Amino acid sequence: MEFTEFVAKIYPVVKDSLKNHDKTKRFWEGRGVTPIKNISEVTRETELRGSEVSTGGTSGGGYGEDSNPRPYVNDNPEPIELVELDRILELVWPEITYLQYKALVREAGVKTESYTQNEYYGNSTNYVYMTVKLGELYKAICLRG
Repeated sequence: MEFTEFVAKIYPVVKDSLKNHDKTKRFWEGRGVTPIKNISEVTRETELRGSEVSTGGTSGGGYGEDSNPRPYVNDNPEPIELVELDRILELVWPEITYLQYKALVREAGVKTESYTQNEYYGNSTNYVYMTVKLGELYKAICLRG
C-alpha cells in the first residue's frame, strides 16, 4: 500500500481526531499549526494527536491577599490513550496481535507529550496527550504488516 492509499483509508479518523478535540485544536492553532481541512493537506509530517488528559495543576490563586495558589494532582485521571491509533489499525491491520501492537507503537515513535495552560492569578492546568507522526506510523505498519 502506498502512502496516499494509506491516507485515503485513514482520513476520516485523522479529520475526526482534530475536529473532536477542541482544547487540542486551540492549543495547536495558537502555535501556528492549523487543523487539516482536506485530504491533500495530510503529509508524512502530520501528527495524529490523542485526547488530552488533565493530570493536575495549581489552584487557589486569587487577587491580592486572598491568593493562596497550591499544586494539585488529578487523583482519577482518564487513561492516556491514542484511541485514534486503534481506529486506524482496525481499518488497515485488523488482525494485529497484542505483541505486534506493542512493537508497532515502539517503532512508530508514539510519544506522550505534555503542556501547561496558565490562567489568571497563578492558576494552571497540566495536560498530557499521545501523538504519532503519520509517516512514521505508515513506515512501521509497512515493516510489520
